[in-house]
Amino acid sequence: MKKKIAIIILVLISIIGLIYRQHLNKEKDNNKEMIAIFLETEKGTGKYQRSSLKNWSFGDEYVINIQKSYCKNGGLLRWNQETKKISAKIKGSDECYVYFDKDEYGTKEHPYLIQTIEDLVRLSNSVNIDNVNYSGKYFLLTNDLDFQDKSDYEDANRTDFGDINGQNGNEALITELTTGSGFIPIGKDINSNYFQGTFDGGNKRIDNLYIVNTSNVRKNIGLFGNTNINTTIKNLTVSGSMIRTTNGEMGGLIARADGTLNIENCHNEVTLNSSSEINTAAGLLGSLGGGSSATIKNSSNRGQINGGENAAGLVAYVGGALTVENSVNYGEISNNVGPYAGGIIGRDNAADREKTIINSHNEGIIKSKNYAGGLIGSTLGNVTIKKCYNASKAETLGIYAGGLIGYSSNSINIQNSYNLATIKGLDDNVTWVGGLIATMGGTQIVTSKITNSYNTGNITGSFRTGGIVSLIWDAEVIMDKCFNTGDIVNLGSGTSYAGGLTSAAGLNKLTDGNLIILNSYNTGNITNQSEVENGNETASGLIGASFTNSNYQVLVFNSYNTGNIIADNFANGIIKNFQELLFLKNTFNIGNVKAEVNYGIGQIGNNITNVANNYYLDNVSNGSNIANVGSKMKMESMKQQTFVDELNKNIANINLEEINELLKGYTLSKWQLGSNGYPELINN
Repeated sequence: MKKKIAIIILVLISIIGLIYRQHLNKEKDNNKEMIAIFLETEKGTGKYQRSSLKNWSFGDEYVINIQKSYCKNGGLLRWNQETKKISAKIKGSDECYVYFDKDEYGTKEHPYLIQTIEDLVRLSNSVNIDNVNYSGKYFLLTNDLDFQDKSDYEDANRTDFGDINGQNGNEALITELTTGSGFIPIGKDINSNYFQGTFDGGNKRIDNLYIVNTSNVRKNIGLFGNTNINTTIKNLTVSGSMIRTTNGEMGGLIARADGTLNIENCHNEVTLNSSSEINTAAGLLGSLGGGSSATIKNSSNRGQINGGENAAGLVAYVGGALTVENSVNYGEISNNVGPYAGGIIGRDNAADREKTIINSHNEGIIKSKNYAGGLIGSTLGNVTIKKCYNASKAETLGIYAGGLIGYSSNSINIQNSYNLATIKGLDDNVTWVGGLIATMGGTQIVTSKITNSYNTGNITGSFRTGGIVSLIWDAEVIMDKCFNTGDIVNLGSGTSYAGGLTSAAGLNKLTDGNLIILNSYNTGNITNQSEVENGNETASGLIGASFTNSNYQVLVFNSYNTGNIIADNFANGIIKNFQELLFLKNTFNIGNVKAEVNYGIGQIGNNITNVANNYYLDNVSNGSNIANVGSKMKMESMKQQTFVDELNKNIANINLEEINELLKGYTLSKWQLGSNGYPELINN
């Protein structure tokens, strides 16, 4: 026989302000303050019968329906499952209606309620001390909670929770949670203490969350320290401060996730600071474990992230599969301690797992010791980026910086994405800096595609600097309908390259591959100069230089340059090429070309069989041009419809699929006269 319990009703009624009053134990006049209780008659029917407070006594089969319960004048209802008491925080007089269903707590329909700071502490203790992981269970945050606001506690001065902050004392609860090491994360141990239920924030906030780790006792710090199989966190905003000086994972929302994780409509405003070089720090998720998978939707970071080996706005370290949709980083990501920093992902280390980023962007400044990317600092995996952009500067103190990706060594598929911001390499000696990607390379030939994407930000580097990609090395890339309008400045010394689309392309360890550029152009000015004598600085309108392995094909069709090109040694309207397998057709250059040695189209190798229908304006300064590579034209001739007609006619003589099977399904865009009087592509 079920044990009967009496549920005591506690209602706060205050005429002069917000205070708690005695428990209600009798009915009130309906014309004055009143609370009414309704009990479900049969489970799942949604039919209720009003119960009298005087005779109200029923068993554990009833659970409060907090979503249906309400106070007519906006009073705030609060239910304590342990004490079986309900309180109403009201102003003046009010009428409250409370509904109870026949069910058990922890279900989707009747989740465990998080109504006070104590409820968060109880959840933390249950996971960390009692090893309850709440698999398949549901939680709902019903109120905004502020760790520094006494009114959000049941009793802010209570001491029965003991020493929480590691100060070896027994202070008031509010002091325990806002000083010393602060709140103990929900799930503090990766092996035994983890949360794997569903936590619905109810579109509420948890403010002034405070966690400090100066020892190895708490390796993972966040609101949730560790989550595991089938965890969902949604509809929650968190603010506060987290500090760590030791190794481990750190996330404003979650420190580490294993298994399957879903994050939806979650927003971090926590500031994270780390002085450890072996660490992760991110607004939403510090680390995604190996073989795991996570989905993040409609979420954001506004917190400032400082330090850590891996730092990011959303996910610092990825060891599994990840999908990010409709999400944004606004916070500054500054990583002077470790090498990796990105607006969405700091470091992706899972070569065999898919990463997809859709309709997301970065608006926070990205600074890194080595790898900096507006979206991703570095990736070893297969990455798809669609309808994404970067709108804030990315800088590296060391090697790589890209508007979207700092470094990649596997297949990349970028569609309809762009960079608007300045990208810089701050090292004066060796940096790879690109408008979209710094470096693309790998240990095996995989085909990457960049389609309908562009850069408008100014790009500054010191070794390899490109408007779309800095360096394409041991990689096969198809670039279609891409353009750069940002100015490119390379300040390197010795052998350095700069290009409107890429600075250099070729092979080192691999034996074959292709770089294919279709329907693309550069309008940004390109400069490659240094103060070092006897250097070898090269700048070109589209491809700075292509070289090395003779099996590497470079195909450039239906593309052009209008940017001015200045270099200490070699300047080329389109390309500098050191190899035989070059296809260069239907291109033109109208940019000024100025260097010690100049070429209207480019410095081309001996085999020019596949080089045809290329044109350049007669503005080459003190230079020369290899015979048959290009046709020199007057300005008035290039601004005629007859030239547009010639370019369109040439398209018919280029059979893409016959030239290279990778081009099956691709087409060449038509031309029209542009607003500047010269031909331009019609890229729909």
